[in-house]
Amino acid sequence: MIRTIQEDAMKIIMHARIQRAEQVAKPVRAPHGGEEAQKPKTVVNNATKIGRNDPCPCGSGKKYKTCCGRN
Repeated sequence: MIRTIQEDAMKIIMHARIQRAEQVAKPVRAPHGGEEAQKPKTVVNNATKIGRNDPCPCGSGKKYKTCCGRN
């Protein structure tokens, strides 16, 4: 059994053909400065932040942490 496996392996190796490797993707140059580079936009949040112990904005009179901030 081992002998037949060796013979089959040799047949496959002897009949194999080497193919040229094809280039899958072309290299791309990335801009590293100058006019092509863009600065990231800064995000400005103008909304006021509600603290946990501030009164709830829904008007219930409870603290935010025990009313709408519980989720």
